Amino acid sequence: MVPDDLCALVTKDSLPLPPIVRYFRENGASMDAMYEAFNMGVGFTITVKVDKAIEIVEYINQHFKDSVPDVERKAKVIGMIAPGVDDAKFEYVDI
Repeated sequence: MVPDDLCALVTKDSLPLPPIVRYFRENGASMDAMYEAFNMGVGFTITVKVDKAIEIVEYINQHFKDSVPDVERKAKVIGMIAPGVDDAKFEYVDI
């Protein structure tokens, strides 16, 4: 999905820590290992033009928040597509 010269950058602070990650952290695992091993609670993503992102997030949150009973869902912007470095296609970043 990401063109060869670009990279998906996901902002670490945009992701809440899932319970399994908190458990492993409490038992000595490094955060680097957690970011490498888990998707950090991201269910799925869509990539849209930056000028439409907020509008689309609001639409999803208004119309699909109760699509699965008893499961809390909330869409939000978690990153961006940017020029890549060293052929990386995906990176967690601190911003």
